[in-house]
Amino acid sequence: MKHKKTSLETTVDGNENNNQQPQIYAKDSLDRFGDDLFAIILSYLTIEDSFAYECVSKQFQRTVFDGVVNITLSDRFIREITKGMIIQTQLLATIAIKLSNIQTIDLRGITSASVEHIPEVLNTFRDNCRHLREIYSDLISPQGIQWIRPLVTRMSITTYWMSSVAKQSLIHCHRLSQLRVKYLSAVVDTTNGQLLAKNLSHFDFSHNSGLLSAFVAQNLCLKSLVARDIFDTDDTLNKQSQQLSQLTQLRQLTLHLYLTSRDNSLNDFLRTIGLNCKQLKRLSLEIMSSGRAPLNSQSFESLGCYRGLTRLHLTLMTLDIMVNVTELLEPLTLCHRLTHLTLDIKPFQSNEYFLINCDKHWPRLQYLFINSIHISRECLAHISRLPALNTLIIQYYMAQQMKHKKTSLETTDEGNEDNRQQPQIYAKDSLDRFGDDMFSIILSYLTIEDSFAYECVSKQFQRTVFDSVVDITLNDRFICKISKTISIDTQLLATIAIKLSNIQTIDCRGINTAYEEQIPELLNTFRDNCRHLREIHSDSPQVVQWIRPLVRRMSINTVSISSVAKQSLIHCHRLSQLRVKYLSYVFDTTSGQLLAKNLHQFDFSYNNNDNNGLLSAFVAHNLSLKTRSHLYTHIPFTDTLATGSALVIVLKLSITAKHLLFISFRSNHFRGK
Repeated sequence: MKHKKTSLETTVDGNENNNQQPQIYAKDSLDRFGDDLFAIILSYLTIEDSFAYECVSKQFQRTVFDGVVNITLSDRFIREITKGMIIQTQLLATIAIKLSNIQTIDLRGITSASVEHIPEVLNTFRDNCRHLREIYSDLISPQGIQWIRPLVTRMSITTYWMSSVAKQSLIHCHRLSQLRVKYLSAVVDTTNGQLLAKNLSHFDFSHNSGLLSAFVAQNLCLKSLVARDIFDTDDTLNKQSQQLSQLTQLRQLTLHLYLTSRDNSLNDFLRTIGLNCKQLKRLSLEIMSSGRAPLNSQSFESLGCYRGLTRLHLTLMTLDIMVNVTELLEPLTLCHRLTHLTLDIKPFQSNEYFLINCDKHWPRLQYLFINSIHISRECLAHISRLPALNTLIIQYYMAQQMKHKKTSLETTDEGNEDNRQQPQIYAKDSLDRFGDDMFSIILSYLTIEDSFAYECVSKQFQRTVFDSVVDITLNDRFICKISKTISIDTQLLATIAIKLSNIQTIDCRGINTAYEEQIPELLNTFRDNCRHLREIHSDSPQVVQWIRPLVRRMSINTVSISSVAKQSLIHCHRLSQLRVKYLSYVFDTTSGQLLAKNLHQFDFSYNNNDNNGLLSAFVAHNLSLKTRSHLYTHIPFTDTLATGSALVIVLKLSITAKHLLFISFRSNHFRGK
């Protein structure tokens, strides 16, 4: 079947009624949606899939690359475009021309094995991508990225050692805003101690107390900081807090702390930062505490100073089995603006006392993650009262396995005006903002198995994924999937039939004789739940009595056929397409009555035992063969007289039906059509 899109257009020649008419599309045609919508949908494809699906239609060709603004180059990409050890220039140029909207190139997936190809690749993209603005790279050697240094905005240097030349190249990356290094010494010149990275917005490093003060002085504009491997030795925490508190523009702070001293000053350390960094919105604390470094309710008491904190991630590993988690986490109740809270504490057994009145302490909390050995019913009862919570993840920490559970909690209107469910607001690029009609069209391209697999994606998928499933093919594999040992799982079959309530056509021709006894139960279940059922294609209509009036297509390929099976053809009064082994199958054995009449398509083999009287009788009652229907006959040239008579009858049918029939000749001497 081919779908055609028609555009009705007329020109204005002075006649008022002859104005240009709008284009008319089929109701289920994707062409009725504009290029802007297509560009959004296709932007979710990977770059590889974009090239694969480019040939679907002209609209795909126009829009499939519009949303590709970022590209990640890796060793695999280099291997794909190289032949031997040389890059295929024409192929690379074709890719760059099609991806002309590229704004950001990420090179951090390219290792030293492919670094020699970077200049040629980047030169090609630079020449064809006029919107190129940013480059992310881990390679700062002069031969790797000479000319692109002014474009580099993100860099990750994870090597343990860097040469002086490599360090000096950081000075030329004057747009560098995000940097990750193994040690802080990587951004300091070895000879003169000059700081090479200034005015960063994001920095990730491992602690080095001697150089942190100079770095902070030149990077007061930092918005995000990740500081690793901070130990509480020699009054380190106090010094660090004084230096970090100078970063008053911080929005996000991640600290990895190792507490080994009994007299650790964790509370003072956090208080100094909280009082000075008033714009801090996200705080992540990963703390490892030995048995000698006790933690108590005062350890996090200073969290009340973080007035603007909206996201808190607390990871705590302690060897102190006597720690009182309820007292330890009590200060978290002072963070009333939290929207996201993660508690990953080992060991941690959730206590319901900690969650009492949590709905009042965290009225804005939307996301809650808890890693716990045990969650009691009382804990869940308290959590369910959180008015804004929509995602709850409980991770059970076990010795050998981890189990994740994700729950969506929705509030109900209980008369409280403040507790009413707010209307949903979708992001600009969210597919949820499009209606169910469009989703039904898109999801109609899924197989039935995929429809059941993707049903759980969203509520919109649940409403629309089965709407367009109007045809189903039943085969041996389907029966095996819904069977328990030798009997069908009735409940599972009923569930499938209920979900596929729009089924109009059932094709049973894929069910072999081994599972023929299961057909009645299958079809009865679909009949009871599918009110739109109109057609059934079957090879064994005698098995189920009630389906015969619905049978439209049949294929009988058995070597022999019983009289009872032949007689069942009379009751298939809507039968239009029939395929049999021999022509005698459609004639009653005793009376010689023709059992199949007014067919649109017929396929049979002409047997020597079939006399021309059978063919003549068949032709006389089947002059209704339509256009695009075929009469396939395989006539062996063993009896010239019989063959000639048969051809006369067939040609008579062709002339009478006024349509060309396709006849296949088979002979030992020649083959022809």
